[in-house]
Amino acid sequence: MFILEDLTCRQHFSFTDFILDYLGNSHQYALCRTSTVSSQSVAIVERFGRYQKIATSGIHMHLPFGIDKIAARIQLRLLQSEIVVETKTKDNVFVMMNVATQYRVNEQNVTDAYYKLM
Repeated sequence: MFILEDLTCRQHFSFTDFILDYLGNSHQYALCRTSTVSSQSVAIVERFGRYQKIATSGIHMHLPFGIDKIAARIQLRLLQSEIVVETKTKDNVFVMMNVATQYRVNEQNVTDAYYKLM
């Protein structure tokens, strides 16, 4: 965490990690944690380890010092998982097969996908 004396110093820090909010006086700044969520994805925000909310795409402000944290970022796009399966046929021959499964997380069931499936 950084508290800066001058506004010109802000350009040295990443905007997606921290944002400074000017409070009125020339030396008073409050430091808030921000995060960005990409399009076609959501983030699960927890406060003290307990589910708080789902952050959709865009920029979001969070409480600093580990109070709020992003537990997971879940893609809403169509994803593909490829695995290799070895199986035995009726005539005792082992066959290696490539299996591809396509899946996506429904936007209404994001919390179930994270807390119940993962």
